[in-house]
Order: sequence, then C-alpha cells, then structure tokens
Amino acid sequence: MSIFYVKVRNDIYSFLLLLFVSQIVACGGGETASEINIDYDIVGPDLCKDCLEIQSPDMEISDVEAGERDLEDAEEAPQECGPKACGGNCGECPGAGVCLSGKCECPFWEAVLGDKGKDAAFAVVEITGKAVVAAGRTQPDGKEDADMRLVKIGLFGDIIWDRTYGGPQADVIFGLASAGDGGFAAAGVLDGVENVGEFLSGSFTVIKFDKGGSLSWYKNYGGISGVARVIKPVSSGGFVVAGWIINDGEKWEKMKIARIDDSGGVIWDAVAGEECFLCYNRAYDVIETTGGGFAIAGFTTSKGAGHQDMRMITLDGAGNLKTDTAYGGAKGNEWARAVQETAGGGFLIAGFSSSFTNGSADAWVVRTDDAGLQQWSQNYGGEGWDQLNAIVGKPGGFILAGAYSSLSGGYDLWLRMIDDSGEIIWEKTIGDANWEGAEYMAPASDGNLAIVGFTMSKGSGGMDFWVIRADETGNIPKCE
Repeated sequence: MSIFYVKVRNDIYSFLLLLFVSQIVACGGGETASEINIDYDIVGPDLCKDCLEIQSPDMEISDVEAGERDLEDAEEAPQECGPKACGGNCGECPGAGVCLSGKCECPFWEAVLGDKGKDAAFAVVEITGKAVVAAGRTQPDGKEDADMRLVKIGLFGDIIWDRTYGGPQADVIFGLASAGDGGFAAAGVLDGVENVGEFLSGSFTVIKFDKGGSLSWYKNYGGISGVARVIKPVSSGGFVVAGWIINDGEKWEKMKIARIDDSGGVIWDAVAGEECFLCYNRAYDVIETTGGGFAIAGFTTSKGAGHQDMRMITLDGAGNLKTDTAYGGAKGNEWARAVQETAGGGFLIAGFSSSFTNGSADAWVVRTDDAGLQQWSQNYGGEGWDQLNAIVGKPGGFILAGAYSSLSGGYDLWLRMIDDSGEIIWEKTIGDANWEGAEYMAPASDGNLAIVGFTMSKGSGGMDFWVIRADETGNIPKCE
C-alpha cells in the first residue's frame, strides 16, 4: 500500500504526521499506513494565568465573568480603585496589562491542555467578545482512538468552557469558522459521535455549534470516505469547506470544495483531480478572493513535475474552474498547507519542499500572479525538516507559522515575517528540547495573533494541546 493512501483512523493528517510520513516517503521508506499510528488529543487541567484559579476541563465560567470581558470593558472600568488595584493607579497596569474593574488583566498568554496522552490543536477562530475557540483532538493515555475537543478561552486567558465529543472510533476537528450568530462551524471527520441519543458519523463533515459550544446541526458532504480539512466564512453568508474524498477501490483521492449556506445546505460543490491508480489530490486551505471567488491549495501526485507537487486551483463564485497550477521539482515532494491573497493581486502559497532544500525539507513559499503563474519562490530552513502551516497577511508583508527542526533534535514552533519579495523581516522560535509546532494561526481583531499547535516540552509530559495569544510580532509580553 502506498504510504499516502492513509486511512483516517491511523492518519490524523496533523503536522506531526507530515513530519514523520513525509520524511519516510521522501527518503524512500516502505512503511505502510497501518504501521504508523500517530494520534494526539486533549484531556486534563487547564492552565490559567496570573490570579485566575485553575479550572477543571468540565468547569464552566459564565460569559459575564469571562467570555465577554474585553478591552472595551477595560476602558469603561470603574474609577474607584484601591491603593493596590492596577498597580496603585486606577487604569495603569505594568507591562502589557490592562485595568478591568480595578484588577490588572493580561491579554497575552499561553494555555497548555492535556494529560500524558496525545493531544493537539489544529484550528482557532476569534468569536464574540474577542474570545477564541480552539479545536483539535483529545486522546488520553491508554485510549485507542481520539475524540474531538473544543475549548473557548476569553481575552484574558479564562477557560470559559471545554467540550469533548466522541464515540468508539476516531473523531477530529481540523478547521473552524466564525458564524454570524455568534457561534461557529467546524470541519473534520466523525467516525462516531453520540449526541442526545443520535449517533453522528461522516467523513467529509461540517458541524455547526452555538455560542455555548452545543451542537446546532451537522452535515456529511463526502459520501463514504473523505476528510473535511478547512472551513472559512464567506462574505455573503454561509461557508466554504475544502478537503478531499477517497475512492478506496480504485485508490485515488480528489480535492473537494463545497459552498454551503448558514444551515448547511449545499449551494454548489466541486472536485479537482485525476481518477487514476494512486493519484492523490488533497486540499489543505481555502480562501475567498477579492472578486468573490475562491483559491484552494494542497498537493497532487497526478499533475506537475513528478512525485508530489503543490497544487493551487481557483474557482469563480459559482464554483467554476478558473486556474489550475502545480509547483515543484522533479526530485522531491512539495505540499501546500496555506494560501493567502496578496494586496497587489496574486497569491502567496506556503508549505514545504524536499526538492529545494538545505536539509531533509525546507519551508517553501511560492508567489504567483492572479493566473497562478509563479513569480518567485523561496526556501527557508536548516539541515532538518522545516515547514510552514499558516499565513497571516500584515501591512508590509506576511507572518508565517510552522515548525523548525532545532539543534537539540526536536522541533520548535516557528514564526517568520517576510516582505512582498520574500525577504525576512524578523523570525523567532518558541520551544524547548522536545517537539513543538504551530498547526494554525489566525489574526485577532485587535491586530494580535492566535496560534495553536502542540507541545511536548510544556504541560503534563505527553503531547499537549497548545494555544497562544501573542502580539503582532509573535511575542507574549509580560504583564507584571
């Protein structure tokens, strides 16, 4: 069996899977999918900051107490502050702190959640009150399969609620999108989730949650087998979701894109890719473009220079194909994990390459014009395996997030800002002697960053679910 024909049960399509599996394939390894069992999720105490008490995963804090507190509340804080409140001067707090109801609070933090199992966060989105919802999977030590986990965290690091959904098999959330009603939609895979006596299952699945994290509806769009990898809101309402569908019999995969309304009804759907033996085409990111269309990025084995190549397709607002382009080299593998529209037209695509590399694989960025034609490309990395998984556009350039192979032999969460020509403006790594990585990054409404991924250096000693609220340069400022 080809290593890339992977069952969802054993392949959670996470960053670590890319690290392990892609290195095996790039080096010509012969392991089968069933021989690779990499799983991770979330269960355990939640890390709260400063004066906040530790909350258990099942404990809820009301929206009034935590979720809806934001910087606007800070500006309207009562002016009757005691001598010890807010640094002794009402409204003035040390460092990056803000005064809220006579108490200094910090809008920059990190939360590590998990036990000694295998936990990871794959998606994050900002919702009402500048709170964030992070999602991924939880798999306590000793549990055979993973469950979905969603955690809502307030602006100041309060754990507002914590929800776990799962059945007897693997259930994972890979993408999140905010909804107009204050709730959010999730994209992923359900092999069996029991909800109010109903058994939910589906491969290419979208789940709508209300503001409190309770299920509103769910729909399966993929048929027998597939993966919904990413979901985004659409400016005119509803969502666009992308991933891939799998033909078990003929051994091929096709990119799938579905445009759905607020209730999950299909407006249109489309597929891209070739139906041939061991032809794999997967979509890892989708964005709405300025003209009302969509750009989808992933990888292909059936188009391009050979092996696996980055692939980007663009569609018009009705789902009709506009462009279809592959990027890569003849001697290695290239995957796209993120795409961003550029201010002057065209796109920036980020992922990794083992064709253009200083080591096993380098982070690789491709800049294209509106038609998808490559204008330039740039690789970044060292002697190990380095890759990018997310892009956030900023004035003057782009912030990229992923993982960098550290000198200690592990991986660090990696942030790098580049200008429109690919030149490095700044970069930093966050991590210790073990494994860390960023799976996704989203812009916050105040210009800061929400970053999610995994850590093996912090927390309980296993692989833990990691959420960071950082400033626009990737720092976590002190509020003391």
